[in-house]
Amino acid sequence: MTLPSAAEVVPRSGAPRPRNVRLVLLWSLVLLSVLPWRQGAYFTGGLDPVVLAKSAVGGLTLVCAWFMWGGARRRSDLGITTLAIVGAYLVVTVLGGWAAGSLLPSAIVAVRVGLLLMTVVLVVTSCAVETTMAAARDAIILVGGVVALTGAGSLATEGRLRGGVLPLNPNDLAMMFGFAVLVTVWQALERRATRLDAVAAVGMFVLVALTGSRTGLVALLLAIALCALTYRRRPGGAFVIATVALPAMLYLVTSTGMAEAYFNRGGGASVLTLNSRTIAWTAAFDQPYDFWTTLFGRGLSAKTVGVAGTFWDTQVLDSSWVSAYVQGGAIGLALLALWCVRNLVRTLRLGHPRQALFLPIVVYALIYSVTASGLIDAYVLFLLMLLCSLAIDLTHVEATDEVEGVDGVDGVDEVSAVGKAGDD
Repeated sequence: MTLPSAAEVVPRSGAPRPRNVRLVLLWSLVLLSVLPWRQGAYFTGGLDPVVLAKSAVGGLTLVCAWFMWGGARRRSDLGITTLAIVGAYLVVTVLGGWAAGSLLPSAIVAVRVGLLLMTVVLVVTSCAVETTMAAARDAIILVGGVVALTGAGSLATEGRLRGGVLPLNPNDLAMMFGFAVLVTVWQALERRATRLDAVAAVGMFVLVALTGSRTGLVALLLAIALCALTYRRRPGGAFVIATVALPAMLYLVTSTGMAEAYFNRGGGASVLTLNSRTIAWTAAFDQPYDFWTTLFGRGLSAKTVGVAGTFWDTQVLDSSWVSAYVQGGAIGLALLALWCVRNLVRTLRLGHPRQALFLPIVVYALIYSVTASGLIDAYVLFLLMLLCSLAIDLTHVEATDEVEGVDGVDGVDEVSAVGKAGDD
């Protein structure tokens, strides 16, 4: 008997699946639990109404994910690689926080990340991978749309779009909207995107541009190009759109000065220092660390570093890699690098069509990780990389089941059930 490939687990009938409203609402709660509720405030161990409210939302999300997992018709298996690497990173940062005298806030933040990890694992193992990604996209459009709409006034006052109800900075908004665009582009190539999805994707792309995020725009354009290049069957409509769009974009870049004005925002000095980020990065590596702190860092609660020679005394790290060194030391930095390299290599080995979805998102997250903290933290960037990492694990298990069968029974029915789980 011929067994289906991993790419055939989810049928490509050309008709988009109905939206899973419960899953979209669950992802909306996940976003509310990780997005900042106030600007410029970092957890230092104290309890206040905002901290308690976010913790309550996170706990509610975990409970909902548990019930969803318990009610799923089939729960998929996962490998332990992602859990082991992220878990080891959290343990290292707790040890670093203990050595630096900030054990309580570091441990609390690590627990929050652990609970977020458990929530995402429960969701991914109870729903089809594509269903999970589509629901996460819809939740970002829902939550991000409200945040952007309420912050639209910042375009007139600052020239950049930022959050309103939730005080998201422009880079955070661009990161969320870019993910929504990538998922929709992949669905369009799979002929499973609706016209409403296409309109929403165009709107999200415009919002990315309105944020003025240079990293966001570059990462999104590269990821879209990578998605198109890695997708084996390119629809004729996509070819026509690309044929029309590329000359138009080339004209805008070379003749109107729009691109130069966009990327030279703040002047040449701002571009060279990445909007002063390199000041914090240099200071982070110049800090006097003892042996223990060099190995294990100062804990996940360390979000800023002291700087000299400027009119400000402290600065946010704004890089996942610099943050990993400050928070987890050399061991934490090595674990983060291991996780990222592992995800990139395993994504390159994925079969069609999932490679065209997850490879661009992994690259997108890696580009963002250079200028944004939170690749392992209670943050949106962690969600993006975690979703890809768990999906890679799940795809590997599915591929193994195809060859060996599941629990000694017919592999066709068991593998096909993966694509059906969570769609009811």
